[in-house]
Amino acid sequence: MWAAIRDAAAANPDGDTVMVSHQLPIWVARMEFEKRRFLHDPRSRQCGLASLTSFDFRDGEPVAMSYAEPAAHIEVPK
Repeated sequence: MWAAIRDAAAANPDGDTVMVSHQLPIWVARMEFEKRRFLHDPRSRQCGLASLTSFDFRDGEPVAMSYAEPAAHIEVPK
């Protein structure tokens, strides 16, 4: 996943790129960015339904990451 993110950033260095993925690949990319171990408890992931994890690149290198849940206010039926 991280290779795909880097390739997408390199292909569009002056713009935004949107990638859609499942929870685990995004979480692993985030852990790689944060220099954290991949071994973890899946219940502790910060990765809500319809969440957005963003990586900012400068000169081809990742410099920042952000996380948002723009649909968090929508109640999901149980």
